[in-house]
Amino acid sequence: MKFDENPPWSGSFGSFLPCIQTDEKKIEITNVTYQADKDAPPLNVKILKRIVTNGDVQDGSLPLAGAKGIPPNLIDSAPLEGEINEEISGTLVTKLCSNWDQKNFTEFLFVIESEETGMHLENVQFEYLVDDEPYLLEVPWEIVFCGTSTENHWMCQEQ
Repeated sequence: MKFDENPPWSGSFGSFLPCIQTDEKKIEITNVTYQADKDAPPLNVKILKRIVTNGDVQDGSLPLAGAKGIPPNLIDSAPLEGEINEEISGTLVTKLCSNWDQKNFTEFLFVIESEETGMHLENVQFEYLVDDEPYLLEVPWEIVFCGTSTENHWMCQEQ
């Protein structure tokens, strides 16, 4: 993400949509974390959960790919429907991946602040339980704010 305004910068990223492959087992999310590049850490990261249900939307809603700002005050983005909270631990995942529905979904959002140095999150990690057994899913999803420490990252190069 590139910014024209003076720092500190803030941006929000979503599209982390938990689901299960089969309905044989249920998953309980216990924590969501990230790994930051040691040379380009963020100032602050808050992880939120967004729950969209039938009553929240008329025609459906979409996950948030990325937008400048902090919910609910996102810049150049449609308003985020649904409930947004910080209750990550204990999130039960019961929705089948094959039954995605834009009127009923849960999404994890990363709300990030950075100085003019920019920042780089190298991956996202989901800690969860299945039958009381702990697991870790590491998602190689990069989030970058372009700044002096990240100007050589491929996402910050001019196209």
